Amino acid sequence: MSSHPISPLDSAFLTLEVPSTPLQIGAVVELALPDGSSSAHERFDRVRQVIAERIHEIPVLTERVLRPPFDLGWPIRVGDPDFHVDHHVKFHGLPDHATESDLLDFIANLMATPLPADQPLWDLWYIDHTGSSTATVVMRVHHALADGVSGAATFAGLFDITPEVRAPSPGGRVAPGPLPTPESLIPQVMSDLVHRPVAIVDTLTAGLSRLADALESMVSAPHQPKEVPSLLSAPRTSLNGTPSSSRILRREVVSLAQVKQASKQRGGSVTAWVMAVTGGALRRYCLERGDDLERDLVAYVPINVRADGAEAHLGNQISAMLLYLGATQPDPNARFSMITEAVAHQAQTSREKSGRLLMNLASAVGPTLTSLAGKVAHEVSLFDHLPTLANVTVSSVPGPPIPLWLGGHEVKRVTPVGPLLASLALNVTVISYCDNLEFGVLGCGERFADLEHFMGLLRDEAALLLADPSDTLGASANM
Repeated sequence: MSSHPISPLDSAFLTLEVPSTPLQIGAVVELALPDGSSSAHERFDRVRQVIAERIHEIPVLTERVLRPPFDLGWPIRVGDPDFHVDHHVKFHGLPDHATESDLLDFIANLMATPLPADQPLWDLWYIDHTGSSTATVVMRVHHALADGVSGAATFAGLFDITPEVRAPSPGGRVAPGPLPTPESLIPQVMSDLVHRPVAIVDTLTAGLSRLADALESMVSAPHQPKEVPSLLSAPRTSLNGTPSSSRILRREVVSLAQVKQASKQRGGSVTAWVMAVTGGALRRYCLERGDDLERDLVAYVPINVRADGAEAHLGNQISAMLLYLGATQPDPNARFSMITEAVAHQAQTSREKSGRLLMNLASAVGPTLTSLAGKVAHEVSLFDHLPTLANVTVSSVPGPPIPLWLGGHEVKRVTPVGPLLASLALNVTVISYCDNLEFGVLGCGERFADLEHFMGLLRDEAALLLADPSDTLGASANM
């Protein structure tokens, strides 16, 4: 049986995962339902059939991830001889009179539920709204298989660009042979462990040493400009700590054309607009909670380091930058200008100096140590006590500029959902789709029980930064 090794960075998303923080990404796709007599189950069957017919076009969706015993080596992907589309494409009916909050609460619970490890790491839920003109499809895929960019490319083959459902490509899935045994993975993935009596100890000590070297090189780097956060710049706030197993999801959509116009008027980008809106909302939110904002909040921002044209390459090809959110600045226009300068600086240096940082760190530490670190950090709530790298994850995913269809139904809306990582208990992800820019905000249910209130602050800040700059000149967000 052929197998595909998983890169160190992709593997880290597996080995660091614990039950309360499943590391998966998702997309919430709203479908318009045409007038007609077809039932919800008939519409679901049509979507299921499209996926079943095209599954051979996306082999990764039929492959299992196997981890060697005790994580002594990197995991591999192999074809699943027991794959069946019904294990992954599922139907859920919302009760009569279900609200938007009911829908999002169901999806949040999905995002809090780990994908089964004994199956390919993805699923798709078709959610029917009784009496509604829309249906919702939720797609989940483990972060070990894809980041936001490759995830969108992976699932793109399930969609059409016209209402007509295209025929699948010729051929079909060839059933693979039996799965390799756990014992066979050790020599296949890390054969040197079999021959060295102290290999496990060597692996741990070498991983720690290489991690220390990597961190030392980061700390001893040339002095960064004041607009670039250092590793320990982020203040400890009520936003941070070990996420619980509960999740709350909320979303908000704005006009992409209006965002582009407002950003252009202020001399910046859509990315700067998203950061400035998020920073303003978090400023007010933290002040209301009594957090000390003498130091600015810091965002952890994943960045795509793929070469142009490589968007469909599987796995994670990401690095990250730290970015001040301007949360100490009450004026929205001044905050936008500050973030614009920082984004411009980071765009010039991040790819060159830290473009492969996450990949190199994952490779240096190794699977044994990352697995142990994830379990220990979870068991002792380590992230409640350590200094935090950042205060919030803010991510932007480019979406299709043209309408899509799934099973003959037009996609009206797309909401991204990112994971909660380490001490980052709030994730703000945005995606563009056609004429809209959509915020998907996922928070720890215990730390952000009032996430709906935060969304109100986000809407207020968006309105300020969609207005003409002269109308909000000197405006304070301390409302």
